[in-house]
Amino acid sequence: GPDALTPPALSRAVGAFAFQEAALGSRGAALQFGVRADRYAIESRDDARFGDGVARTFDAVSGSAGVRVPLAASLTAALTAARSFRAPTVEELFSAAPHAGTGSVEFGDAGLRAERGRSLELVLNHVSSRISGQAAAWINRVDHHVHLDFVRDTVIGEATLPVYVYAQAPATLRGAEVAVEVALTRTVAAALRGDVLHAQQQDGTPLSFMPPASLGFSLRRDDGRWSIGGDVHHDFAQRRTGDAAEAPTDAHTLLRVDAGLRTRIANRPQSITLRIDNLTDVVYHEATSRTRDFAPAAGRNIVLLYRAWF
Repeated sequence: GPDALTPPALSRAVGAFAFQEAALGSRGAALQFGVRADRYAIESRDDARFGDGVARTFDAVSGSAGVRVPLAASLTAALTAARSFRAPTVEELFSAAPHAGTGSVEFGDAGLRAERGRSLELVLNHVSSRISGQAAAWINRVDHHVHLDFVRDTVIGEATLPVYVYAQAPATLRGAEVAVEVALTRTVAAALRGDVLHAQQQDGTPLSFMPPASLGFSLRRDDGRWSIGGDVHHDFAQRRTGDAAEAPTDAHTLLRVDAGLRTRIANRPQSITLRIDNLTDVVYHEATSRTRDFAPAAGRNIVLLYRAWF
C-alpha cells in the first residue's frame, strides 16, 4: 500500500547444523564442536514505487570449537572460538520510504554483503550448595557490519524527519558480564548481576543504539506456595553515540516488585501473580530504542496474571 516501507518480497531460509561434545577423561573436561550451513535467498518483486525487483542469495558455513575444563570441585572454565553469519534483512536491503514506527526516512542498499563475525569467549562457572555464579568476557570482530548512517533532516507535511541510509563497515564488540546468586536461607535468595559493552567501527566511531553498562540486584522469598520479591535495575548513561546521530541517554534506576500464590483447585495447579514494573514511574529513554529521541520508555505498569494447568 501507500505506506509500505519496502517492496513486496519473498525470502527463503534453510539451515542444517550439528553439535558434538567429546569427553576428555573422567573429570568433566570436554571438547565441544559445532558446524552450521545456511542458505538465505530473498527476491523483491517489481513495484511502481520501488522499481525493478532484485534477487539475492547468501550462502555461509559457520561453526564453533571450545573446551571446558574443571578447575576445582565447583568451578569450571570454558573457552570457545566461533565464526558467525547474518544475512541482511528485507528492510536493510530494500527500504525506500518513511518509517512510521521509528519516525524516520530509511533507504536500504540492495548490494549489502552478509555480516561475518569471528568471536572468542571465556566463561567461568561456579556452582555450590549455596552460591552459583558465572563470569564471561568476549570479543567479536564483524566484517561488513550493517548500521544506519544519518544523512540529513527532511520535512514531510509538517513533520521534520531524519533521513538514514543503511551502510557497512568493519566493527569490533567487546563485553563482559557477571551474575551471582546466593541462597541466604532455605527460602530466600539474593542475586547480583552486571554487564558492560564497548562497540565501535574499525575507525573508532561508536556503534549506534548500543546498551550502556548496567547493574542489577534482586531479593526473593519463595516457599513453594507464597512468593514475594523485587529487583532494582540501574542503567548508566550512554554517551557513546554513532553514525545514526542519536541523542545520548541519561542514567536511570528502575524498581520492580511482585507477589504470587501457587495452589491446587480440584487437583489442578493454579497460580496468581501481581507484578508492578517501574514502580516509581521513572521517565527514562532506552539507549537501544529507535524511538528514544521523541518517546520515553514505558512508565508504571501493573500486571495481574492468572495461570491454570489442565
